[in-house]
Amino acid sequence: MKLRGNPKLKSMDRLVLGTLIWLFRRLIHLRPIPPNPTRVLLIKLNAIGDTLLFLALARIIKELNPAIRVDYLGSELNRPVLERCPYIDHLHLLELSRLLPRPTGFFSLVSKLRRTHYSVAIDGSQWARLPALTALLSGAETTIGFDTPGYHNRTAAFRYTVPHRREGHEIDSFLSLLKPLGIRPEAEDRRGEYHVSPEDRRRLETLSLPPSPWIVMHPGCGYHGRPRQWPVVNYIELARRLMASFPESSIILTGQGVEADLCTEINLGAPVAAHNFANRLDFHLTGALLEKSSLLICGNTGIMHLGAALDIPLVALHGPTDSRQWGPLSGKAVVIRSRKSCAPCLYVCDDFFCVEPSCMKEISVEEVFEACHSLLAGSETN
Repeated sequence: MKLRGNPKLKSMDRLVLGTLIWLFRRLIHLRPIPPNPTRVLLIKLNAIGDTLLFLALARIIKELNPAIRVDYLGSELNRPVLERCPYIDHLHLLELSRLLPRPTGFFSLVSKLRRTHYSVAIDGSQWARLPALTALLSGAETTIGFDTPGYHNRTAAFRYTVPHRREGHEIDSFLSLLKPLGIRPEAEDRRGEYHVSPEDRRRLETLSLPPSPWIVMHPGCGYHGRPRQWPVVNYIELARRLMASFPESSIILTGQGVEADLCTEINLGAPVAAHNFANRLDFHLTGALLEKSSLLICGNTGIMHLGAALDIPLVALHGPTDSRQWGPLSGKAVVIRSRKSCAPCLYVCDDFFCVEPSCMKEISVEEVFEACHSLLAGSETN
């Protein structure tokens, strides 16, 4: 259940949940941050890429004091990232797809949270009000969250707010949520968090994969990400050019759901060059694959942040999204931005402004190929 592109759900989030936050805040007394917090609840219900970045908070808290219990409230949308994180002591799940037909599940979850007696609940959502309401009702002694321009009626859920700024990278906004706790992250903390398990590596070895080295193309950007996708014809031409220059490599196509259609088109357009593994790899197998790959090419999507967290060579294509805010955090990444004058245009949950987005078309095959060639040639000489 995603709000972007769904005006009814967005109205419900604003009017109904915003009103509930206002009402419950008058009944719930939030205390100052306790001097020695013992239980911390992190809340982020969706967005794979944001979750990979937000998990830096769990890592920082546990490294500073391993005795602190760090729990996480997520959903089926970001569960794959969370279930491999060694810094989470317990994972709570709110099944968003069942929330409207069965709202009683929400109250059961709240009851469970309240029995845990959290010291602090930190909401990493930038605008949605359901996570803010959950933090308020969690029974935590105090709450921390964002004050995002245009979404002020959610801030009543928090005892402490930090400004969410459009300038700067998103991980810096996430890390700022630790300031009320007196924690000042270091520069090396600015990285995503994901761990490939030995079991996932073993599962990958059982697949009939083409010979390595591997070049991974992930052409899709999810169900609502069409404006962020580079055209299929460009991926086809890029695959042909890469195979001409690096014939010893194998191109692997990855994607899930609607992304699989894009992979099929590319596979048909470049049948010799590409190996289609769409819908054959779950998130963890994709991580195991990327860990051993020579290059990843994709738009701004969760897989981009996964590749960055695994520190593999990466070419990231950006159009409506600002790479300064959502770009990959990796010294091995090359970011290519659209030259269209109106790009970037997206901020937080704002919907895309174009009826027919075209900024990704402004990124040429030539400039992407040159970036790929540079990264692949560099890896050959290392």
